[in-house]
Amino acid sequence: MAAPFSILLADAHVMFRPAGEQTASSDQLLSTREREIIKLIAEGKSSKEVAELLFISSRTVQHHRENIMRKLNVKKTADLVKYAIQEGYTTLADSVHLNI
Repeated sequence: MAAPFSILLADAHVMFRPAGEQTASSDQLLSTREREIIKLIAEGKSSKEVAELLFISSRTVQHHRENIMRKLNVKKTADLVKYAIQEGYTTLADSVHLNI
C-alpha cells in the first residue's frame, strides 16, 4: 500500500529544505537517543567514548551518526556541531576543548 501523498510531500520538505532553514518541529526530526549522540559528538567525544558513556557499541553510535547526518542533510561533523549549538543541545564553550 502506497503512503498518502501528504506524508510523501512532508517527507520531501524535510529532506530538501534549504540549508540553515529551521523547521518548527526540529526536535521531532531526531529521536531522543540521536539528540544525546549529537550532543556528545558536538562536545568532541569520539564514537568509542560516546559508546562507553551510553553503554552501546561504537558501531551503533556510527549507525546513529549516519542516520542523523542523513536526516539533517549534512556531510561533515562540523555541520553536526553547528546544528547542536544552534538547537541548544550544547554550547560553544562545551564544544571547545583547548589543551593549553
